[in-house]
Amino acid sequence: MKICVYAGAEHAIDDNRTLKSVELFSEFSEVVYIYNSLFERDFEAIKKQYADKAVSFIGIRKNGNGLRSLSDFDKEAFRHIVECNADVWYVHNFFTANPMKIFRQARKRAKKIIYEIHEYVPEDFAENKISNPFILNQKRRLMLFLFKKMIKNSDAVVTINRYILDMAVKACRPSYLLPNLASFGIEPKCFSERKNRLVLAGSTKKDLSATYAIISEINKRSDSPVMLDVIGLENTSAAKFINSVKFMPYAQMMQEISGKKFSLLTFRTYNRQSKNDIYCLPIKFFDSLGAGTPVIVDSYFKEMAYWTEKFGVGVVIDSSKPEKAAEKILEAMEEKKYSVFIQNIKANQSMFVWNEERKKDFLSFIRGVLKT
Repeated sequence: MKICVYAGAEHAIDDNRTLKSVELFSEFSEVVYIYNSLFERDFEAIKKQYADKAVSFIGIRKNGNGLRSLSDFDKEAFRHIVECNADVWYVHNFFTANPMKIFRQARKRAKKIIYEIHEYVPEDFAENKISNPFILNQKRRLMLFLFKKMIKNSDAVVTINRYILDMAVKACRPSYLLPNLASFGIEPKCFSERKNRLVLAGSTKKDLSATYAIISEINKRSDSPVMLDVIGLENTSAAKFINSVKFMPYAQMMQEISGKKFSLLTFRTYNRQSKNDIYCLPIKFFDSLGAGTPVIVDSYFKEMAYWTEKFGVGVVIDSSKPEKAAEKILEAMEEKKYSVFIQNIKANQSMFVWNEERKKDFLSFIRGVLKT
């Protein structure tokens, strides 16, 4: 068997989510991995890792940021997808200029197509670039129509949250919930081992204004300074209790998070309300819990709030009320309450980490789809 893993124009070779597919499928199949070669980070190390596996790497360089560059990328990617003559097309994205092409062509060529959905598509691409409400609404309606067709034309759907999972179930597609789990776990540190610091980590540009307001209110009410470390994100605040930290390798970042009191998830990705934000389960949510650190989640994020309250691994606050949010966070930082969060993380940490049990369950789903 041969599986073509198409990462799409937005993912480099070392993307955690797409590389996970390569890792899994290489255990039982020949794999062709097609990705954006613009940032070939750790290429030699990754290639060496799969030296004894039947894995071929095809990097395509996306030149520029416009629609033309995406269209050119799509054309070259499709040529490689067809030429590799794989039995299964495992796609992490669609073609921007012609969204249905890869799904229609899979049907036409009698290929199995499995669609792994990272984002709620109707409210993702180009959201912040559209200021006209009418155009935005039309764009969302069109993308919802296409998104449903993509799901309907897939042999199976793998997705990150329950909202999209429900859409796949309604479309009668075999579906699997696979959140952006942490790559490994760290034994949670106790209260006394942690610094009196909060942390916010990431790489995608975010609006941190709500976060700044909350940390400011915390320091107005706290007897001792509570620092916020912002890792990998642009910090636009000059406040003395906010510390900017450059992007760091994953394992190092996990160690950094493990020594903090809480991870803050109180940002905005879009400049307007978006289901892609509301139902998101970003990897940094699971990275924090994998690192053994409780989370502070904005109630705006319904899916993260659901997980946080279900497993008792942190605090849900309303970022639109920074004064009340600060009071709630300071209460949660008291040792008695904090120790409960640590106990709950220890009891449930396997739910937040990519481990052997998760791998076996996911592979069982994939093999079931391939047999039908």
